[in-house]
Amino acid sequence: CAQRHELQREQERFDQQTRNVADMQAVSAFLSYDNGPQKFLTGFFQEALSQTNLLLSEMGLPVRLHMGADLEIMVEDRNAQESPALALGGGYSNLVGIAFRIALQRMILPRVHVLILDEPSTHIDEANMELLIPFFEKLKENLSHYGIEQCLIIDHHPNWRNTTTAVINVGNNGFSPPPEADAKSNGGAEVVPKGDAPEPSTEAIVAG
Repeated sequence: CAQRHELQREQERFDQQTRNVADMQAVSAFLSYDNGPQKFLTGFFQEALSQTNLLLSEMGLPVRLHMGADLEIMVEDRNAQESPALALGGGYSNLVGIAFRIALQRMILPRVHVLILDEPSTHIDEANMELLIPFFEKLKENLSHYGIEQCLIIDHHPNWRNTTTAVINVGNNGFSPPPEADAKSNGGAEVVPKGDAPEPSTEAIVAG
């Protein structure tokens, strides 16, 4: 009886090793077959860029993205001038980055309906803020179209107060009530709009 149990254990170990070898062979075949990983990544990013271009077009931005050599993302402007995405100026760089993030989220996390933007005004001067705020206004009108039910913005720029449905102020002492002008519409420290909030909702956490 003991010998039979030992033979069964040996058979189980052998079967497990056989499965491990089969798995390694499958991985090896994928890695070696006609440049599989490169083709997978290329197809994935091409789809992401296609989704990004659709959003950029709907937002009225005169740029298009496409794949360059070695998976580099290239940008083409309205004059058909091409440059690497990393060479974009602060304003357009942030707008394209937001659009690309939305496209990736729809592809990778389609069941996540919250978009979090951390310091979207970083590296943007006042002139380029005139690009960001109208872009966000248009985006806000179409959030549900992109599968987003709530957008949370964490930033220090005061202009977000006029374009979001709620504002939470954070200072050195933690949460604080908004300025008097905001208190009428936002109503307190952790601000919740009075009445029914628009769908989808947008909230800004403004650091003092």
